[in-house]
Amino acid sequence: MKKLSHLYLITAVSLVSCTNNNHSEHDHDHEAHDHSKEIESVEAHEHSDEIILDEHIAHDFGVKVIGVEPADFNDVIKVSGRVLPSSSGDMILSAKSSGIITLRNGINLGSKVNNGTTIASLSSRGMTGGDLNESTAANLEMAKKELDRLKPLYEEQIIPKKDYIAAQNAYEQALIAHSGSKSGSSVNSQSSGVITELFVKSGEYVNAGQPIARVSSSQNLVLRADFPEKYMADGMNIVSANIRTAYMDSAIALSNLNGRMVATAKDSYPVSPGYIPVYFEFNNDGSVSAGTSCEVFLLGKKKNNAIVIPEKAIIEQMGQKYAFVKIDSEGYKKVPVELGMSDGKSREVLSGINLGDSIVVEGVTFIKLAETKNIIPQGHSHNH
Repeated sequence: MKKLSHLYLITAVSLVSCTNNNHSEHDHDHEAHDHSKEIESVEAHEHSDEIILDEHIAHDFGVKVIGVEPADFNDVIKVSGRVLPSSSGDMILSAKSSGIITLRNGINLGSKVNNGTTIASLSSRGMTGGDLNESTAANLEMAKKELDRLKPLYEEQIIPKKDYIAAQNAYEQALIAHSGSKSGSSVNSQSSGVITELFVKSGEYVNAGQPIARVSSSQNLVLRADFPEKYMADGMNIVSANIRTAYMDSAIALSNLNGRMVATAKDSYPVSPGYIPVYFEFNNDGSVSAGTSCEVFLLGKKKNNAIVIPEKAIIEQMGQKYAFVKIDSEGYKKVPVELGMSDGKSREVLSGINLGDSIVVEGVTFIKLAETKNIIPQGHSHNH
């Protein structure tokens, strides 16, 4: 059907061109090329401020309209921000011994791991002093033999208790120092989750206890919005936020992700000169990744009975903003609009659109195309 609609438009444009030419210089064989058989009547649109589009074609190309009704809208402060992993449910994995680290294949930022998954391995083989793990294994073996030797003596009360406890402590310390493998230690995840930070690279030398990776098992994310100090007086009225990343067509509302503000501007300290962080926590539904930079639309005091239209209904031409209003079943009009604040999803209209108007919210690009064609179907007259 869409192909037929394209042919309809192309044919109509050609017919308009033909009717405007001098027929003495443009002689057609009307038996072979009868315009009336293709479309009974096509004429140039006399009302240059109106756009005419057959309702069936509009339907085929997904043109949709909505009625403008009074709506609630919030004051908005647009700032920059970053999505961070939530500290709840995070675990830092550390090296159990010193040596050269090798990250396991497939371990990268964003990798999903299970409880017990090996993240990396460590070895000091070939380094001065030999393989540290072989040394700790030898110490562990000696401590175990000494403990086994003293245990029956202690049970028979041949040696004092303090000697036996000292042997136990020595064995436990040797066990901690040793990775559990003579060939090298490993770093294993102790929970299921996602790797949100890697502190080292393969081939680096690390010390025992040095952080290797952060695994987040939290179902939440944190938004840090960098709030300008000059808006401090308005910061007390912030109730929620919408965010939009570089890969989003439209902003998403944190209120739809059970978002809540966990720290306001008055509770925080500046992160950079002139800016104070405001923090929100929200559910991680997979649409946003930790570490992502984003635009943040901080929502403040609510106003009632505002005229609001979706961002996607607005076009710009020569620096002027417009919207398309549907005036009857096949007629549309491009109207200039004066816009107020945007929350990333919708925009407040200060003038140009009235309550009760029907505005185009889908297929806007196709209406723009039809505007350049000046085509009116047969039988469509305007007496507006």
